[in-house]
Amino acid sequence: MNIFKLLESVILVVVSIVTCYTQTDLIEVEREYNERSNNYKIVGHNKSNIAYVVDISFYNTNNMVSQKGNKYSVTLKPGRHTIGRINSLDKKNRPSFGYRFAYRQGNMNPKPDKKITYLLPIAPGKETNLLELSYLGEKYGKKKEPKGWYNISFSTEEGDTIFASRAGVVTRVKDNLEVDLKEGAYSYTKDVNQIIIEHNDGTYGNYSVFKNGTIELKIGDKVIPGQFMGITSGADYGSGFHLRFSVYHYDVEANKKRGKSENYIYEFITPKFLTLQGKDELVIGTSYTGIVDKDIIMDEMSRREKKKWKKKNPE
Repeated sequence: MNIFKLLESVILVVVSIVTCYTQTDLIEVEREYNERSNNYKIVGHNKSNIAYVVDISFYNTNNMVSQKGNKYSVTLKPGRHTIGRINSLDKKNRPSFGYRFAYRQGNMNPKPDKKITYLLPIAPGKETNLLELSYLGEKYGKKKEPKGWYNISFSTEEGDTIFASRAGVVTRVKDNLEVDLKEGAYSYTKDVNQIIIEHNDGTYGNYSVFKNGTIELKIGDKVIPGQFMGITSGADYGSGFHLRFSVYHYDVEANKKRGKSENYIYEFITPKFLTLQGKDELVIGTSYTGIVDKDIIMDEMSRREKKKWKKKNPE
């Protein structure tokens, strides 16, 4: 087996999903006391424009009961939201407690919209060949293949531009990595330049293998279908220049059974794309040609956004 293709496949088993904790002031959790009812409201303030999962735990509890238990997780969307309530056991005495919280990017309540149509992440008129990327985690890392595993590679040429396939908000950007796979080298890296975009329905789009220093997006940026993202890379891989792409979301049921030391589990979906050849799920090993469609571009826009876009892009 070609060592380059083996190494490439091994690299692809790792799905880079942000689960780390970030700036201490990005998410705030406060308690608000209601003297009349003698209870507390737990309020989360998300100062970003993307969803976060907040993990909350209570300690040194006295005369209190939490509606969601003393340890729970909740999805906190942008803005201020009530994320818990604390009631007193003895109505004559005020409840007391301490609490801790941590957070990570994500959405525990995804509602995948399977009616959404994606654009190919390549320029209009460009042709691409489709390759299915294998999941080798089970064989090499003793990991079970994620539900619905679907990770594909679009062939590209040197200097090709990459565009957003669907509207969303940028949650992760890596733009300072160089991959060097030399013939005979059996080591590999899971790190590649990438962009992850959160969609309105709680799913995420992962675009990987960009040329170093070409990404023109930052975390928090809003993107629309057909918007420029960066320049393709991949010359050091056996398959040449390409873009890796996948769409996934938090697997609610699987994570309920997840061990404390295990990574969070995600489920993949197979999206439908609009191409010059038609609209449908893509067939592995087939060539497709990219096109632009204004209806797809405006599909998830608000009325105000549509009006603004039409003004800038008259027919």
